[in-house]
Amino acid sequence: MCDDRTDTVLQSSYGVMESLSRIETLVKVDTKHCASVMSNEYALDYKTLLSRARSVYDEIGLELQEPFDGARSCCERAVALRGKNVIITHRDKASCMRFLSRYGFDAYFAHIVTKDDGFPSKPSPESFRHVLEVNKMERSATCGVGDREIDVGAANTSGVSSFYFCPKGTVNENARRCISTVSYTHLRAHET
Repeated sequence: MCDDRTDTVLQSSYGVMESLSRIETLVKVDTKHCASVMSNEYALDYKTLLSRARSVYDEIGLELQEPFDGARSCCERAVALRGKNVIITHRDKASCMRFLSRYGFDAYFAHIVTKDDGFPSKPSPESFRHVLEVNKMERSATCGVGDREIDVGAANTSGVSSFYFCPKGTVNENARRCISTVSYTHLRAHET
């Protein structure tokens, strides 16, 4: 729904001024949730708002969608220790692969699940359960890291440790751990 480098869809399409922090909070739940709340509050057509927001997001260049600090070293460390990195995303496969390739991350992942695979959207645990089964991963040795409530919900429901990632230090009461930096040390701490 927003990009901190530009105005929001609400502002440019409807002349509605809404704080970026509020929009970001709603988007962290889900883009559909954000569009639903905003369309109800401002009497806007939900489908049109959601469509416009997604179009704007799709136009954001990969150079503005950088990986989080520490992500590369964390992925490298897991692979070096014969662990597995997996992605479960609501992005489509082509978009996900462009992102990974752009930043040289494509070799770090043993399994990638995208919306093209047809699993129910998170917080449904179905995609997590599939990945655990196919990759023969032990729940007790697996953690799900995400920056949205739906990521935490899917991890918790599938039986893996949930790590809520928020660089701004926000706490998620439903997550097993909250982290503001990505490092392999943080992720290994779930075993203790």
